[in-house]
This record gives sequence, structure tokens and C-alpha cells, in this order.
Amino acid sequence: MRGMENDPAHQHALVGDPCRANHRRYLSEIASTMTTGTGTALREVDALKAITAYARELLSEGVIWQLPDPRGVLDVLVSHHVLTRSQVSDEPSVQFAHQRFQEWFAANHLLLRLKLASHPGDGLARREFQWAILNEPIWGEALRFLAECLAEDDLAGAQAQELIFMAMSVDLVFAAELAHLAGWNRLGSV
Repeated sequence: MRGMENDPAHQHALVGDPCRANHRRYLSEIASTMTTGTGTALREVDALKAITAYARELLSEGVIWQLPDPRGVLDVLVSHHVLTRSQVSDEPSVQFAHQRFQEWFAANHLLLRLKLASHPGDGLARREFQWAILNEPIWGEALRFLAECLAEDDLAGAQAQELIFMAMSVDLVFAAELAHLAGWNRLGSV
């Protein structure tokens, strides 16, 4: 990913308008929408809706100052990143160049959700993560990918522990699998 993003031919398009260096966040939202829909392709109209919804979040967070043209964002993501256009059921669609890219971006989406669910005193976000993510088999691959990514990050031990603790109340076997993938031996007393 970094190699592709650091390529001068792509870097300017990803950092400038309309993405403004939020390309990973847009791709994470598209991957999440695909995963929730249990597919590997997304109708273009649904991709545009996902981009618009996420742009509104970025606007409310103060990350961007105006809503970008969603078609412009999608065009940049297709031209300079890992999305491709296709036809599914006679409708223009987008999909990731490889399913592992979709899982990686879905894992990034889950990392943001995990951070929200990990805030002390936010039991509602925690229960929502357990119910909507850990309890749903469609998120299994992205959760495994997330655990592997957390294992590679020396500063992510607390997040890995939180993921495993939340998974333990849903499925002990899956929690054990996540603990193994997250490098359980380096996490301490999980």
C-alpha cells in the first residue's frame, strides 16, 4: 500500500482534491459497505452513497471544509488506487483489485470502530461492536486481518487485548484464534 501511495504518479492525486489525503478512509468505508453486503463488488451508486456519507462525517469532524464531488473521489480511487470498475448484473460497479485489499481496508474500518468501543465508560459502543461485528460471521476475515495487523504494531497491545476481551464474551474459540493472530504471547496476561 505504502509503495503504491508513495508513487509520485499517484501521490499528488490522492493528497490533492477531491480526496485530500482521506483516500484510505473512503476506501475503508467502501470496503465496510461491501463486507456488510456480503459481496466483493458494490454498485457504483452505493459506492457514491458510501463516499458521501463518509464525507459528511469528515465534514462534521472538521477534517474537510466542504463536501467533495463523490464521483470525483471515486474516479481518483479507481485511477490511482486499488479499486476497479466492473459490470455486475448490468450495473456499473466497483470492486477491489484483490479481495485481500478489501479485507485490509475493512480491517482499518474495524480498527476505527474498535478505538471508539474501547473508550472507558462507553458501554454502548462496546456492546454495538460485540453485537454488530464480533457476532457476525461476515466480519471474520477482516477481524483476523485486524488481529494480524495489531500483532505487527508494538503500540497496539492494548487494542489487541480489548479486541480479545470483547470477543471472549461472544465466542471463546474465535477469541482464542484472534489472540493467537494478535501475538498472544506478547500481550501479557490475556
